[in-house]
Amino acid sequence: MQRVIDNLLYDTDTATIVHVEEDTKRVLYITPNKNFFMFYPIGEIVPKTEQSAKNYLGKYNVEKYIELFGEPEEA
Repeated sequence: MQRVIDNLLYDTDTATIVHVEEDTKRVLYITPNKNFFMFYPIGEIVPKTEQSAKNYLGKYNVEKYIELFGEPEEA
């Protein structure tokens, strides 16, 4: 699926899946240019900032967070 948002092309065929929520089927992608977006099962694509992707992965997939952003500081 492709969408142009703010003059940027978001394409699920060329982006890489970062995380899939099994219960809601929402999918977080990263583009080849390191932009994030969420794909919703209703066909909606929503761009995400790097910080919102970090917050999301910190909550749902810590291993992927560490893989993409490095080891976080201990609280």
